[in-house]
Amino acid sequence: MNKLLQRILLLSIKISQETEHDVMCEYLGHTNGFNVRIHNGGWVEDESKPMDFHFYLNKEGAKFDASATVRVLEAILKNSKLEVAA
Repeated sequence: MNKLLQRILLLSIKISQETEHDVMCEYLGHTNGFNVRIHNGGWVEDESKPMDFHFYLNKEGAKFDASATVRVLEAILKNSKLEVAA
């Protein structure tokens, strides 16, 4: 699981630095949760409608959710385009 979380963080930084999109990650120690928020075209206060991913690291399915998040981030980096449904 740690390798997946490291991959998420590295991809998030790369996307935020090399594309027009912004990715925000946070670890919630009190719930052992992990959040990833992707802002298509960049973060804009009160205007952005992010794509959110949230999973609890100690719950069944966390590895699947983290892997899915990695796949989405890899696709964004590869394509540099993200279509978020309004």
